[in-house]
Amino acid sequence: MAERLEDALRAGREAGRKLLVPYITGGLPGWEALLDPLAEAGADAIEVGIPFSDPVMDGPVIQEASEQALAAGATPKAIVDAMAGQETAVPVAIMTYYNLVFRWGHQRCADDLARAGVAAAILPDLPLEEVGPWAKAADRAGVETVLLAAPTTPDERLVAISERSRGFVYGVGLLGVTGERDALAATAVGLAQRLKAATDKPVLIGVGISTPAQAAEACAVADGVVVGSALVRRVLEGGGPAGAAELDRAVRNSLNGGKALLLGVKSTRVAFSRFVSGPTRSSDQAQEGAMNKSELIDAIAAKTGLSKTDVGGVLDGFAEVAYGAVGSGDKITIPGFLSIEQTYRSARTGRNPQTGATIQIAATNAAKVSAGSKLKAAAKG
Repeated sequence: MAERLEDALRAGREAGRKLLVPYITGGLPGWEALLDPLAEAGADAIEVGIPFSDPVMDGPVIQEASEQALAAGATPKAIVDAMAGQETAVPVAIMTYYNLVFRWGHQRCADDLARAGVAAAILPDLPLEEVGPWAKAADRAGVETVLLAAPTTPDERLVAISERSRGFVYGVGLLGVTGERDALAATAVGLAQRLKAATDKPVLIGVGISTPAQAAEACAVADGVVVGSALVRRVLEGGGPAGAAELDRAVRNSLNGGKALLLGVKSTRVAFSRFVSGPTRSSDQAQEGAMNKSELIDAIAAKTGLSKTDVGGVLDGFAEVAYGAVGSGDKITIPGFLSIEQTYRSARTGRNPQTGATIQIAATNAAKVSAGSKLKAAAKG
């Protein structure tokens, strides 16, 4: 019997872990080979999409993946049967549309999922008022039904959705379809806050989570994230299991608070010092003398043995790279705060808008407080 999704996510949360659920499109040639690498790279569960001809929630990348899977002969039953032969170390949920489930038959679909070891089902076009018949069949089979909540959902409805949802509550981060965005939508964090006030079940934000930095930003409030289009794009571009796992690992490192970066901080303090010195110079001098972000990533990767993608993900997601950090309770006070991204932009413009400022940053865990003091020592050399 499959491990219950909600049990696994609650256990991860109670251990102080932010939760990561990558999405892949079932039926793409070789999709089964993605499962184990994603689990090993830090996934807490995996969402497998069953392609549908009219995917109302999916944007261009996942639509393209679905079209390729259908063209390769994928069927719902073939994808589910393939899952039965897997022994993935984390729970697996399917995501598809209600037409397929209706044609399949509620109980037959639920029983087939359970026999294949599928822990949960996500049906984004099945609303709360109509979920009853499917949810009862799924409950009988031991398959959890994950419900979705939108940014426009009223608070009282969030409570009702959370009460009926199993596994976790899926917060849709923006009004729109899946796809990569340049920045996290403001609605994502707001919805996470409202859901956390409505339920004790794990709250994960998906749709528009495109980078390790955006995942970390969402998880300042949410319990975790679902990452789909950015990962599927890598697969479509030929990245295969290694490329998918590389992004998965970068997001996991970001959610972990930059622990991987700290492994190489002392050995790269010269590079770090050169890099943060850039904003005090003129623009031309900064171009010539200060390390740019790519060079810093190269230096840390060389010293730590980490991939450049992993290092970049950590730098993007762990903004508390600074000097003069002093831990105080659950806050970090940083005089002259300089994040990696701010420093990079400042080095290119010759300006340092943060020098002399004092900013308080809520530390999500003790690791960030510890990191602040370590980075302070590293910067002083």
